[in-house]
Amino acid sequence: FWIWAVLMVILAGKLDAGIVSFGAVIISGAFVYVKKTLLASKLLFASNVLVVLNYVIGLIQLHFFLEGDTFLYIYLVIGILYWIVMIWWNWQGYRPEHPIVNPSENNNQLETSENTTSESDSMS
Repeated sequence: FWIWAVLMVILAGKLDAGIVSFGAVIISGAFVYVKKTLLASKLLFASNVLVVLNYVIGLIQLHFFLEGDTFLYIYLVIGILYWIVMIWWNWQGYRPEHPIVNPSENNNQLETSENTTSESDSMS
């Protein structure tokens, strides 16, 4: 979708805010993958909010200024709900026990659970 939107802007000169919002998600998602820092997580969170705002603006335009079809209305509502879920999911990266924020704590939890499992297996 994002590549299609870029082509529409370049070839047809049609303005599409999705280029900025989805582009921000792509860049911040790659940053989270590479850096795994709190800053990267915050940037991904912010870019997800930007996408929701883009969909909300589209929904407002459709409802008040354009005569859109039902399919587009449903698409925008589903898009808003989906990206709100993504915001919530990315918000989990802010928690101190999250592996992005504190990877060593996560490894300690894994080691503890593995030791508990192996101890209970040996007792059986």
